[in-house]
Amino acid sequence: MTKVISHLDHGANHQDPKIIVVHSMGEYIAGHGWEHHAVQFLNTLPKPLSAHSLVAPDGTNYRCRKDTEGAYHALNHNTDSLGIEFLVEGNHNYSSFLKAIKDPYLTKLQYEAGVEQVREWIELYDIHTVVRHSDLSPERKVDPGDGFPWDKFLIDVGV
Repeated sequence: MTKVISHLDHGANHQDPKIIVVHSMGEYIAGHGWEHHAVQFLNTLPKPLSAHSLVAPDGTNYRCRKDTEGAYHALNHNTDSLGIEFLVEGNHNYSSFLKAIKDPYLTKLQYEAGVEQVREWIELYDIHTVVRHSDLSPERKVDPGDGFPWDKFLIDVGV
């Protein structure tokens, strides 16, 4: 797994991580006449969003916030959680993203890199709770979606 540091500016200066929140988003985000890689997209939003880690289909782990910094990724949990985004391969608008996460979308390299990152966090911060974004905000969020192997993931990360 390759770790690439690509710092996102959005988030609190300090946090005490107690949970891990699993998300998904498009690897590339398409708009009206533009396309951005997920890291670039998060840095261009007028309403700040961020995560601690974005894991690409090729297994690259983009570390975007320090573990001790908050990140704007989960309403009411931005200063007590670590956020990991699994990037859905390809170029997506919101509609195509919602469709893509209904079916299996993780690559083997991506899955392994994500498991490695979450295990590292569990060990470093003695975390016992790993949740999906949809668990925290079921009325607003559906990610990481039905295509994410949730039960297997929990077993593989050891919670």
